Amino acid sequence: KIMSNFFSGTGKPHINTISSGIGLVIVTIFGLVLIPRWAFVGAGITASVTYFASFLFQFIIFVKNAKLTLRDFMLTKQDIDAIKLEVIKIIKK
Repeated sequence: KIMSNFFSGTGKPHINTISSGIGLVIVTIFGLVLIPRWAFVGAGITASVTYFASFLFQFIIFVKNAKLTLRDFMLTKQDIDAIKLEVIKIIKK
């Protein structure tokens, strides 16, 4: 959802359209194959694969456009320390 809002807000709504198209293709194929065979479980797998594929497409485009590396998404010691401080503040309230 966040990346969809990012692409819409930065004037690239076509990325969302492509992502939705990928989702449509995947949900159609997986739905026709898995749902008749495994009912609710097949529907769950279909939805999960569809959401993951849409996310992965948008994530790859986001990383390329923002010129990021996977290292930029890793937690640092400073991040962990900041999280600890925030948790301590919440607990003390």
